[in-house]
Amino acid sequence: ENKIIEEDMEGKYDTSAGKKIVFYNIAVYEDTQQLRYRVAWALIQIIPISQNDINRNGEIEVWAAWVDIFVQHAFGNYRDILAEVAHSPLMADYLTFIDNKAYAAPDSGTLPDQNFAREIMQLFSVGLHDLHMDGSPVMANGARVETYTNGDVVSLARAWTGFKKSAMRGNGETVSDNILDPMYLDYERRDVLPKTDLMGGYIGDGYPLCKDLPQQHFMAQGATYVYSGATSVEGAAHDDFPAYEHKDMTPINATSGEPYELVIAGGTKCNGWTFCGNPDSGHLGRYRVAVQKTDTIKSGTSWSELEVYIIGVAGPGAGNYLKVYRVVHFAWNGNGFYYHPIPDKDPNADFGAMAAEFNAKFPVGTRIRVANAPPGGAAPAGPEQYTPSPASDLYAALCAPGGADLRCTFPRNVSLPTAAACPAGDAVCAGADDIHTVKMVDGATVRYYTYLKPTCVNLAVPEAAQMAVSGTWDLEEQCLDVANAAAGASCCRVSDGGLFSAYKPPQCLVLGDRMTHASAAARCAAAGLTLCTSIPGNKGTYVAACSEKQYTWLNKPCTIQVQVDAAGLVNLVAAGDERGVMQPSTENTFHPRWVGGFPQDASAAGCAAQADSTLLCNAVASEAAVFGAVPTRAAAEAELRIGAVDPAAFGGAYACALGEGCDAADVVVYTRGGAFDSTAIVGLRQAAAFGGGYKYFANKRAEVSVGGFVFRNAPAFMAGLDVPNVNPEKNAAAFYGERAAAAETDAVLTHLVRHRNTAPFVAKVLIARLVTSNPSPRYIEAVATAFATG
Repeated sequence: ENKIIEEDMEGKYDTSAGKKIVFYNIAVYEDTQQLRYRVAWALIQIIPISQNDINRNGEIEVWAAWVDIFVQHAFGNYRDILAEVAHSPLMADYLTFIDNKAYAAPDSGTLPDQNFAREIMQLFSVGLHDLHMDGSPVMANGARVETYTNGDVVSLARAWTGFKKSAMRGNGETVSDNILDPMYLDYERRDVLPKTDLMGGYIGDGYPLCKDLPQQHFMAQGATYVYSGATSVEGAAHDDFPAYEHKDMTPINATSGEPYELVIAGGTKCNGWTFCGNPDSGHLGRYRVAVQKTDTIKSGTSWSELEVYIIGVAGPGAGNYLKVYRVVHFAWNGNGFYYHPIPDKDPNADFGAMAAEFNAKFPVGTRIRVANAPPGGAAPAGPEQYTPSPASDLYAALCAPGGADLRCTFPRNVSLPTAAACPAGDAVCAGADDIHTVKMVDGATVRYYTYLKPTCVNLAVPEAAQMAVSGTWDLEEQCLDVANAAAGASCCRVSDGGLFSAYKPPQCLVLGDRMTHASAAARCAAAGLTLCTSIPGNKGTYVAACSEKQYTWLNKPCTIQVQVDAAGLVNLVAAGDERGVMQPSTENTFHPRWVGGFPQDASAAGCAAQADSTLLCNAVASEAAVFGAVPTRAAAEAELRIGAVDPAAFGGAYACALGEGCDAADVVVYTRGGAFDSTAIVGLRQAAAFGGGYKYFANKRAEVSVGGFVFRNAPAFMAGLDVPNVNPEKNAAAFYGERAAAAETDAVLTHLVRHRNTAPFVAKVLIARLVTSNPSPRYIEAVATAFATG
């Protein structure tokens, strides 16, 4: 029989048996690394694919690539195998999660496919029933205990959304699609809601909240930057942002081609209803200037500009100039024009003083012109990407000078070995809530780095929320957590509420700047402005916002409610939110971890019955300290769910509460200012198999009160931000959205591999395929222990 197989393999090539050719060569003929291939063969049987269901039997390369996963990791880590399997387009074709979309994704409206979510649990990791470490079943009331429920399948199916095949390449056997390279994650198709785990918690448990990251976390010890090359992740719209040039804005006479002679009027023009430099009584904050009549300038002619200088060029006011915010347009049949004062002056405070300043600088008979710079001054500066000083710590780390000329070597990945100090006068470093891109200039060479923010999560229901609005024509609004650096800012004039524009908007420290709501309001106020309550359509420009079409914070509070169905599933609802994620009466739900029940009728406080038999309830989010003293390890593991970053990242703000014991104790505590409150950080020593060191947790719990009931506020990796379909915002959102989706996928895989049942389940089936089909309990326990401890 073996001879027949051997002759068949050596003498024939069957174009309809691609999988058979590859698999038989591994199972039967490979003898140079026999143990590795035997283990690989066993693993392939644990994680199988049938060629009959995906119509790939006539191909060879795809099966070779599949087998390579197991050959490469045969002596490695099982989690690495599951990670490659989960990103394999072949597996995604087989178990139908390729192009799997979230319910709220564009053009979806259907629940995600559950096939892979079920099989990765049932066959590849935890199995169907709970096992002891020796492989014997866990029993309860005479029955075996299931490891997961159908609700778990539904929840984790949402973690397998957004996977798409990589782009085609020309050197593969298959010409119709790319079935060889790992899939990528499309953030727009990814489900953004929290996912429950199999242990009574959430997949996002143990990760720090994004809003709790330290101030200037991008300069903290361990901050990570990745080299982007000659182009940033935002793309050319930011990298090649044009420099402004000197510009004379005086209107041109169409007949002569020369600027109009604008001369401050005297006589009756500065009396009666028109006053030189005086407030316009019909438009608060706007000033009128009368000029000698210019018949050829049509009334209403616009020459609206921003940050302009009115300059005296002849007559008694020659040589004087005044910076104003905007010169609007001609009126009164060419007799005058309007201007707005600069925004750091309150037009409501002293009209008389401002008018006096104008009239003193430009007496009657002064010929004026307008320009975007003062006489002899530099052209206005525009927004730019963060460019650190060559003398700064960050520049030194990213430059890594080398060679005889000590030019920058630009290493591919940089992790700051110590905290980098903000140089004196560096307003971006000192004031930014977040940094995405760093522009490095080394002589004539310009290169870019992307900051990789620590993996963090956001709570499903924030304690406070405000609307952010897109700068596109549709003015789509989103209800966001005010504590997250999730949007940019647009400022409005205090006087009349009009949108403020500037060559370099004062609220934006860098191109594409994102900040918290508090920072947005504070930056507008510092410039004598106010955070807008609304903005006109299609005004998300570089002179009014921090990026083209960017979502910007509004001064418009919003409220997130929860809609509870008969099974306790929750749908988040925010009136006015237009993303499609927070709409009422949809199947876009998640399973919260209720504490002792959930509201089931309209008698619950703050709940109202809906036509679809659900309850729409008010929700109040809160956070509180868990411990007031150093807890035991068992208590900390049972009660603490919110992760924290290493206290060292806070730059000395935290001190060990155990004296000298924070280097050796099993449980350590760090406090800020000695207060053992919700700001305290608890560290648990980790086994070597899990990386050693300490795993840190915030000493707080986050809960949501709903109609007299409570659920633990759920962490989610995906921010859920909708992004205009334009660059550079689209580029940046894709980069960071895919990172968040990848982090969530990694968390799911880690949870499954570290689940208490995975070790005995995998040990039992692996032994059965390698050694014996009926292993002893002691044998299973030995292998399972080795699996669990690494």
